[in-house]
Amino acid sequence: MAAITIGVPVYNEAARLERCLETLRAQTFTDFEVLIFDNASTDATEEIAQAFCARDPRFRHVRQPVNRGAMGNFVDVLHAAQSPYFMWRAADDSADPDYVEALHRLLEADPTKRLAVGRVVGTFRGEVERVTRFPKLKGDGGFGDKWRLMFGASPSWIYGLYRREALVPILDRTVRDYGDDAWAWDFLMMLPVFMDAAVAGTDTTSFEQALRPRRSEPGQRKPPRTEPDLDARLALRRRFLAIAQDFVDERTAPGPDRALWTLMIWLYADRRVYKTKHILRRSAKRLIGLRP
Repeated sequence: MAAITIGVPVYNEAARLERCLETLRAQTFTDFEVLIFDNASTDATEEIAQAFCARDPRFRHVRQPVNRGAMGNFVDVLHAAQSPYFMWRAADDSADPDYVEALHRLLEADPTKRLAVGRVVGTFRGEVERVTRFPKLKGDGGFGDKWRLMFGASPSWIYGLYRREALVPILDRTVRDYGDDAWAWDFLMMLPVFMDAAVAGTDTTSFEQALRPRRSEPGQRKPPRTEPDLDARLALRRRFLAIAQDFVDERTAPGPDRALWTLMIWLYADRRVYKTKHILRRSAKRLIGLRP
């Protein structure tokens, strides 16, 4: 059994899959297997994956008989893993050659940590747009460290390295209670790890996240702004807060500590799900008869 399983959930990724797999094959850490979970793709994804697997036995292609949805495919590839460590990888992302090795070293060195992450470099068409470094922690596991993890985390930490046995129950619980809406599920799933200060990090190796365009190209008109359905986002925020409160109640006794944590997760949901200022603005528009 390999030390690490890397799950690559894909759907119609023929244009990017080869580069993704080559990046994984080039890792300095070699004791891994890669599970390519093909979500019933209709392009050449299957042929590319099978050809790659034929060249490297560490890579295995699994085709879903029907499209399971993005979340379903994410869950399935984790459940198929048997290694003590697990990470996901999106087809459009990459990492430094020593990324897996560096994160594995962090978890091996500290059995109290359940997630290891590196520096996150966000790129658009090869240009660096932003860099998220691992927050400076005191290392005492105190409230300050937990706050820095919760509000300093990148969404790309979801692609860090996990202890698989710790990850499976929290992912299953998140999907069961939160539903299959992908918005903010990553921050909800990582919340217990942040609350327990169970994250190790390093800035010596980088994960490269491919960013979606946030601006129009030169000579092109800026596309019209679209906002999410307000009622759906409010319902999602309520579910997020309810589950987060369960995490708090499991970790604290009634009293000042629980009250402080309740405030903290409200701020966390405000940051990670949907901001109160947007709710107030759109609710006011709805009240006076304008489109919310």
